[in-house]
Amino acid sequence: MKNLLNFSFLFYDYETFGKNPVLDKPAQFACVRTDINLKIISKPFVFYCYPSIDYFPDPEAVLITSITPQYTRIHGMNESNFSKKIYDIFIQSNTCILGFNNILFDDEITRNLFYRNFFDSYEWSWKKNNTRWDVINVIRAFYALRPEGIVWPKNKNNCVSFKLFDLVKKNKINYYSSHDALSDVYSTINLLKLVRNNNEKFFNFLFLIRKKKKLLLLINKRKMKPLIYISHYYGSKNKNIGRIFPLIFHKKNKNILIVFDLDRDYSSNFFLKNYYKFGNLNYLFSEGMRFIYLNKAPIILPTNVLRDIDISRLKLNEKRYLNNINLLKNFFNLKRRKKLSMLKFKKKKFLHSDCKLYKNFFSFKDIKKIKILRKLINLKNINNNIFIDDKRFKDLFFFFKARNYPNFLNKTEKIKWIKYLKNIFSKKNIKNYKKKIFILKEKNKNNLKKNKLLNKLLLYIKYIKNIYNNFN
Repeated sequence: MKNLLNFSFLFYDYETFGKNPVLDKPAQFACVRTDINLKIISKPFVFYCYPSIDYFPDPEAVLITSITPQYTRIHGMNESNFSKKIYDIFIQSNTCILGFNNILFDDEITRNLFYRNFFDSYEWSWKKNNTRWDVINVIRAFYALRPEGIVWPKNKNNCVSFKLFDLVKKNKINYYSSHDALSDVYSTINLLKLVRNNNEKFFNFLFLIRKKKKLLLLINKRKMKPLIYISHYYGSKNKNIGRIFPLIFHKKNKNILIVFDLDRDYSSNFFLKNYYKFGNLNYLFSEGMRFIYLNKAPIILPTNVLRDIDISRLKLNEKRYLNNINLLKNFFNLKRRKKLSMLKFKKKKFLHSDCKLYKNFFSFKDIKKIKILRKLINLKNINNNIFIDDKRFKDLFFFFKARNYPNFLNKTEKIKWIKYLKNIFSKKNIKNYKKKIFILKEKNKNNLKKNKLLNKLLLYIKYIKNIYNNFN
């Protein structure tokens, strides 16, 4: 660990105007870079991004973060410039990019942000020897397997809470101010320091096995042999740990490892009785099948990390576990494993181009053209003649121009944008949005701070309606 030259961790966090990483927009970004020993080696970066006028911030999100769209208008920038600043930081080589629950949320914000603004949505996390990791999963692994020396907070259900605020408060860690991106970054760094100092050997092991190549090596060495999987799927009640039986990789997506849980109560003839349902994904997921995405930095470990003391503390049923190994091994012959590998996904249909990141990858030819386009955009050369084959591009580019550089719209595009905004600013939409605000005002009528924030949102609606009317 100490001999990794030029390696760094980049801790980052977003505060957003909503909970949906595809449709909702970022409000604030913060990051801090550390060396391999978690010593801070750079100044912090904090950027704000203001939303385009076709987007209404979620009032509940504003109450949580206290960041108003007006504040981002004064202190922030448009998405095009915001995404460029983040991209330039992320592409530094030999970087492990991480946060607290970033795999499921912040990384998805990043991918969709880059997609909307013509940066590669993926290469920041693998190119130039870069990787990604997630502190919340490291914390879950420590709780399940090496919990000694850390104070574990409980929630109202008497289960361990894995909220950053609760962990930091209970362990008396500095630098915490709830729902501020930079404070969350410092809190995450200090929380990771705590667990590393508590058991450096286990921390180093988790760090080394985070890479996809290492995971593949571990899986291939133990073909048809059990492994340990740390995941929120199992829930805090089950200590976020499951023992799994790896079967096969999905034929269409080699990042997906298909496994079955080994701690479930299967009867000896369960699979034979229900084999006819093995084309139904929902049924299989409800009955112990899991898809593990190796490109999402999962924590998969060999079973020898599980000590006798852990088996006892976790109340694991060894007899059932061993029976299930034999059951799965005997039932899933090559033919049946291949049937699982051919399972078909139901493709979601999205109308708006913003939602189509995962429809398919851009071709290498288009990626090259998009990179040229982005260089031209950086030079404020917005109206270009670059032709990109991908069907998503036409709409993506239109919305990119309209939201970030409306003055560059030609006459036809301007008419299209006005027509689109007319639907956004319909009486029904405005009425429903204001209704949300007034419900929250009533709910928080004795909270002056929250009422001020909600009043600012009402003023913001007037502000963007004026922009729309002037543009019309």
